[in-house]
Amino acid sequence: AKLLVWGEQGIGDEVQFSGLIRYILSQGIDVVVECDKRLVPLLRRSFPGTIIVERSDPPAPLLKDPSITHQIPMASIPRVLGLSPNSMCFQNPFMVPDEKLRERFRSEYKVDGAPVLVGISFRSGNSQEGQKRSIGLECWGPVLKVRGARFVNLQYGECSRELRAAYERFGVEVLKDERIDPLRDLESFAAQVAAMDVVISVDNSTVHFAGALGVEVWTMLPTVPDWRWGLEGDRTRWYPTMRLFRQAERGEWKPVISRVARELTSLINPDESR
Repeated sequence: AKLLVWGEQGIGDEVQFSGLIRYILSQGIDVVVECDKRLVPLLRRSFPGTIIVERSDPPAPLLKDPSITHQIPMASIPRVLGLSPNSMCFQNPFMVPDEKLRERFRSEYKVDGAPVLVGISFRSGNSQEGQKRSIGLECWGPVLKVRGARFVNLQYGECSRELRAAYERFGVEVLKDERIDPLRDLESFAAQVAAMDVVISVDNSTVHFAGALGVEVWTMLPTVPDWRWGLEGDRTRWYPTMRLFRQAERGEWKPVISRVARELTSLINPDESR
């Protein structure tokens, strides 16, 4: 007998809940996974020996296999398994990037002796919550001015105008690797994220990739965040390498950015933060 686990909702959700596949496999259950086609290579590498098929309409013929006797949508796994936020702690990392690609990006980005690679993402594409989650790059000055970092753009979608405006305003270049399309090529995007020393981002799919890949990630949250992050605390059981930076007053990002800048200074230039 096999269990069909099928992805649902957005890419970030599929990445997050795919972290429970390893737990199911550890229980001796034979799993078939149906997911967004952009995630197929990543999940095949991350869960070797598990059948991974791309979501299509009509469904892939392989899913008509009579040995598939049960099915579950990914986001229902915690409820069915009786897992609460307090009991969930993923094996980390659970997503495996293309290591050669990761090493190539890292060596290319590390030119000029940049000691720390910092990936940034500043906008959420969520149709309902995106505006309250996003932080315009014009607010990122204290972070971008931290010495000793090389900033790499991890923002999906068109953002050249914002990056250019940030350079003109702060005199800091945020590297945009034109070879990588984070919306279409998730193999390259995951390798790029994995090449970072730390990722600083608003709540979007980028933080899920970073957490799943075991990269240190600092997630900036609005006063009332998405359900998965809860209302308090600076850690989450979803991703052991993630820190949460919470907005204290609605719409006020300045204190959050200032705190992130101080923490980044402590990470890169500890003598300056004393």
